[in-house]
Amino acid sequence: MKDYQPFIESLKMLVEEYPGRPNASWKKMAVSSVNGLASNQLRNLVSLEDRRASGAFFTETELGSAVLKSYKLTFGERVNFYDPACGASNLLISVKNHFGSKLSQKQIPLEVFGTDIHKEFVEASKLRLAISDLLNEKNNDYSQSIIVADGLRSNRFYQKATHIVTNPPFNLIESPSNTEWGSGKVSAAALFIDTISANVNPGTEIIAILPDVLRSGSRYEKWRTHISTRCEIIGIKLFGQFDNYADVDVFSVLLRKKEQPSEETISPWIKATVNTSKVSDLFNVSVGSVVDNRDPHKGIERPYIISKGLEGWTEFNQTKLTRKHKGKTVQSPFVVIKRTSRFGDSHRAIATLITIPEPVYVDNHLIVLQPKEGGIATCRRLLKLLKAKSTDEWIDTQIRCRHLTVKVVSNIPL
Repeated sequence: MKDYQPFIESLKMLVEEYPGRPNASWKKMAVSSVNGLASNQLRNLVSLEDRRASGAFFTETELGSAVLKSYKLTFGERVNFYDPACGASNLLISVKNHFGSKLSQKQIPLEVFGTDIHKEFVEASKLRLAISDLLNEKNNDYSQSIIVADGLRSNRFYQKATHIVTNPPFNLIESPSNTEWGSGKVSAAALFIDTISANVNPGTEIIAILPDVLRSGSRYEKWRTHISTRCEIIGIKLFGQFDNYADVDVFSVLLRKKEQPSEETISPWIKATVNTSKVSDLFNVSVGSVVDNRDPHKGIERPYIISKGLEGWTEFNQTKLTRKHKGKTVQSPFVVIKRTSRFGDSHRAIATLITIPEPVYVDNHLIVLQPKEGGIATCRRLLKLLKAKSTDEWIDTQIRCRHLTVKVVSNIPL
C-alpha cells in the first residue's frame, strides 16, 4: 500500500498547519480528510487490482454512522472498541463521534483500538483520529492505540475489548486447514468473524458490516451455524450496495458472545416464513445438471436449455440447441428460473415454462422446478406467483447476493 503515501503526507501537513483553532479554510480540508477523502484517495492512488487482492474498500462515513445508530449497545463501567481490520479507521472515528461525548457525560472511559496489516493504513488512522480530535474537542475524552498487526490472529486487544466494530475485507483467501465450516478459498470476512468470536470474552458485542453472501449464501450455511453456536444474533439490518464503487450488497449484524457455546435451534440470520406453504411443497427444486465448460460432450444428444436467450414468463416448446451429456435429463412440463439475480432487479425470479416433449438437458445457470403433481396447470400458476411483486419483496429479504439458491427458491411462499 505504498501508493497511499501521498495521502498520508497531506494528512501530516494538515496537522502541522493547524492554526490553533479551526478556521474556515483549514476546517474544510480537515472535514474532508476525516470523511470521504480517505476512500477517494484509496481509489485514486491504489490500483483496483491491489485493492481487490487485499480487500481494501473503506467504509463510507454515512454507512458507518447508520450501522452504529441501528443498534442499542450495552455499556458497563468501561467501553473498549476494537476494529481488527481498521483500514484508515473510518469506523473508529464514527465510534468516537457517536459515543464519545455521551460516555464522557456518564464518566465512562472510552478506549479505541485498531489493527491493520498495512502500516500505511495505521499511519493514516493515527493522523485522521488526530485531525478529528482537532475538529471535535467535545469528543476527545478517550484514548486510542492503533498498531500494525494481523486481526486474523489472537492479540491483546481481543481480551481488552468490550465491543468489536469492523468491516473486514471481503476478498477470497485460503482457509486454514483446521477451519470447521469450509475449505479452499473463502471470504476473508467469514474468517474474521470466526476469529473474533473465538477470541473475545463472553458478553462482548460485535458489530460487523459483512457481504450478504454470508447471511444468505448456501456455501456459508455451516459458517452461520458455527457462529450461532458461539454468539447470540441480537439484530440484523440490510443495507444494499456497499458503495457506488464496490458492487456487493452488505448487511450489518450485532452479535453477543455467549457464556458457553450452545447448539443453534432456529436460524436467526434470515427471517423465516412460519406456517406457510412453500414452493417445495409442490415442486422438486434443483440446479441444472450441465456445467457446459467442464462436462465432456459424451452420451446421448438431446435438446439443451441454457439461460441466454430464454425469455421470461413464456412457454418454451422447441430449441435448436443440442448437446451430448451423460448426466440427468428433465422431462417436461417444468419451470426454469435464471440463477443470476440481484436486489433492485424488476423481477428477482425470472421464470420460463418448458414444454419440449422429449427429455432435455438443463444448464447449471438455471434452477429447475418439476411439479410433483398437476403438470402444466401447476407450472402456469407458479409463473404467476414468481412474477408477483410480493415474491420479489420476499426474495429481497432473503438474499441479496448475485445468485439465487435452491434453498431460497424452495422456500418462496405460495
